[in-house]
Amino acid sequence: MKKIIGLVLSALIIVSCGKEKKTDSEQETLEVSGDKFTLEIEGIYEKDDSLIVFYENEGFFVHDKPTSVKVKGSPLNQKIIVDMPKNIFPSNFKLTVSTNKDQKNLLISNVTIKNGKLLIDGSNDKYSKLFATDESFSWDEKNSRFTLNHSNKYPPSFIGTKELIGLLATE
Repeated sequence: MKKIIGLVLSALIIVSCGKEKKTDSEQETLEVSGDKFTLEIEGIYEKDDSLIVFYENEGFFVHDKPTSVKVKGSPLNQKIIVDMPKNIFPSNFKLTVSTNKDQKNLLISNVTIKNGKLLIDGSNDKYSKLFATDESFSWDEKNSRFTLNHSNKYPPSFIGTKELIGLLATE
């Protein structure tokens, strides 16, 4: 009887040891897919709003298929995740950061772009080298935030700089 139990235990050990187990880091790598870009935007939106992301492909911005995210107004900093469609490999991004004409001020602290192993870190205001503002923005020195002007032809937007274009090209 002891021999049978020993054989069963040995067989179980051999079978269970033979299976390939994934480590946590391998599972994370699988979850962060290289076929989809994700933008992480952190900021303070005092009022409900929408954020719209356009991407550039072959020298032109694709305006007919934007990715839009609703933002709930809050006096606290919040992280907004924008998942771009799969198998889109942009050469640049344009972010319409506010469509709500009642949104007078905006504080953005981070715009980070991820795609598989690619990480373009825009935290701690590094995004200001990656994105330029249009004429709808002015800087409120006293309160360290943007003042938005919604009376222009287009809503307030960020557009990727040559530095961002270069980083995306290395991807």
